[in-house]
Amino acid sequence: MTSPDRRRSFSVERRFEALWDGSVVRFQTKAEVGSPSEGYYYWDREAKQVAVLILNARGVHRRGTVSVRDGVITVEGRIAFPERAFDYRNTFELRPDGTLVDRWFQNAFGDWRPGHVVELKARVGGTPEPARTSIRPTSPPRFLARRSPRTEGVRP
Repeated sequence: MTSPDRRRSFSVERRFEALWDGSVVRFQTKAEVGSPSEGYYYWDREAKQVAVLILNARGVHRRGTVSVRDGVITVEGRIAFPERAFDYRNTFELRPDGTLVDRWFQNAFGDWRPGHVVELKARVGGTPEPARTSIRPTSPPRFLARRSPRTEGVRP
């Protein structure tokens, strides 16, 4: 993970796991800085779209919705700290070399501002490939690739 000013880099590990026959994807994040978090991607039947809930060890939580446009996955929602809350946007773009680029934006101070940039690569055989960060998927989030979600769940 690289700080917004690009002066510091930190190690980040994300683990994904499909639950309940792929209808929910749980992910866990550990980083050198900050607190561990856990989140869930799931099909929101009422909103008729993929949603996400993320819980953090410091009492921070995020809720949002997921969309895919022009090959970029976007998560938009609200983040709540104990003392304040604000809107956020997180984009994920897969490069041809397999690197997943995670970009964070927020409006905590009025105007939208960029935040972190995380470059993730898959671990192969338990050894991380060279990258600023790594990702270790245990199962792919199958429902993000779906084109027309069904209302009864996200299983393809």
